[in-house]
Amino acid sequence: MTAACLDLGLRGDRPPVVFGLDEPWYLSPHSPPGDLAPPDGAVVHALRYGARDARSDRAELVELARTAGVGEAQVVEERFLARMVVTHVLPSPDTGLGGRPLVAVAGAGGLFEAERRRLTGLAYRVTGSVADAEDVVQEAWLRWTAADQRAIANPAGWLTTVTSRMALDHLRAQRRRRESYVGPWLPEPVATDLSPEEQTELAESLTVGFLVLLDRLGPAERVAFLLGDVFGEPYEVIAGVLDKRPEACRQLVSRARRKIRGAGGDPAVGRPAPAKLLTDLVGAVLVGDEQGALALLDPDVVLVSDGGPNRRAARHPVMGAVRVHRLLTGGWRLFGFPERPHPDDFPPAHLEIVNSTESLVFDAPEGPVVVSAEALAGRIVSIWVRLNPEKTGRLGAGVELR
Repeated sequence: MTAACLDLGLRGDRPPVVFGLDEPWYLSPHSPPGDLAPPDGAVVHALRYGARDARSDRAELVELARTAGVGEAQVVEERFLARMVVTHVLPSPDTGLGGRPLVAVAGAGGLFEAERRRLTGLAYRVTGSVADAEDVVQEAWLRWTAADQRAIANPAGWLTTVTSRMALDHLRAQRRRRESYVGPWLPEPVATDLSPEEQTELAESLTVGFLVLLDRLGPAERVAFLLGDVFGEPYEVIAGVLDKRPEACRQLVSRARRKIRGAGGDPAVGRPAPAKLLTDLVGAVLVGDEQGALALLDPDVVLVSDGGPNRRAARHPVMGAVRVHRLLTGGWRLFGFPERPHPDDFPPAHLEIVNSTESLVFDAPEGPVVVSAEALAGRIVSIWVRLNPEKTGRLGAGVELR
């Protein structure tokens, strides 16, 4: 008996499709009744894209399952997979299946591609590196295609475990490399184009400030915290990833939570600074308006720049409004320019959503320079300047994550 996946969602002009172990079976709600039957021996497992809440879709799922030959059916379980809702359908006894829940075995590409953005987002949050995240997901894909997919009852959970373990290995290797890194290390910038739902749920966990806070954690703490608090995985799943008991993972997440949020329980970071605040600061610096610039900076503001070994940058965090202003005023090379820009000529730059934050991206000769900031009470408290061309050069690569 072949298991199959029925994609009930319409995406553009593409009709719903059942991914089987062999050729896909395309199904249209407007097909003649005879065309609704699945291939011989196929068992349909209902699958719907898009909706975050499957409750309103239950009747449609049940009806389509019945029409496709599953028989009388009822929804018995829901599970969210990235932007996809999987609904297990329990066939009635008259199907000859004994009322057993149907298990989906998607074609090698179908389910993995539906999970790719989530897996990339997970690996990026663990490593802070787009390059490492892409390597991890590619390795996960190779393991997925080599695995006996029929024996995997929970493909999403399997992929989460594999991706998390490999991302953890990459993070440990990266931390060893960071010991010889020149100057501060900041996460690689990534352009983020999230849906409104994803923006609400996941945007904060992609900001530079949050990713820098994650560096307070040990590798295992970081993975446990991300899986538990950001991706909502149960402690049993985290235990499987880290090869620890669930109770030990609960304590690991709790300890990580205290380190991230501080003893008071509130996040120890500001919020992404509005674009106007950032552009006003740069404008005040260029025209020599010292008081105007200082009024936009919190007295305890911190500027961190990551230039790597080949780009001029501050080798240590710069603290305090006066020192940060002095650096910005005399440090146009910080933005990658060989000569001081004229006050009337705003350096070539554009605004872009980078790491879920409105950021200034300077089109410098040696590669993009990404400036992001965080603010509290209308003043900038943190400035992150990323200049290392090995990191910023991939900004326009179109990496998709969530």
